[in-house]
Amino acid sequence: MAPAFLTLAGGFYYTANKIITLFIGPLSGRSTFVLDETLSNQGAFGVKVGQHSRHEFGGTFKATMNINIMKNINFLSRLILFSNYTENPENIKLDWQTLFTMKINKVFSTNVNIHLIYDEDFTNQIQLKEILSVGIAYQFETNI
Repeated sequence: MAPAFLTLAGGFYYTANKIITLFIGPLSGRSTFVLDETLSNQGAFGVKVGQHSRHEFGGTFKATMNINIMKNINFLSRLILFSNYTENPENIKLDWQTLFTMKINKVFSTNVNIHLIYDEDFTNQIQLKEILSVGIAYQFETNI
């Protein structure tokens, strides 16, 4: 398994309305686990060479937006920012996921998922993942 993340944060939630929620966690711990021996020996994902975990202390900010744009279209976006207080606090880790869910009709639906990550511990480049999925759902009627 590589990497796995665990974040524990103490802070405050604010629900602006049914659409937007915010979380500010000035006391946060973030752990990165690299259990794959080969990657651990390379010092991948910010862990020290030969170590299997890295622990950071910092602050977390999370914003979530969930809105039904139309009757059959939902937009969900989640932004998480983390700053390590003890090591390069100006280098903010970013994890931003956006999901569009569209129900075309009774049978077909589609999702568009965009995931953007920036973490200087991994790479100096922005990581981007896009997924387009189409689903088919059919309900069989049974007379039992």
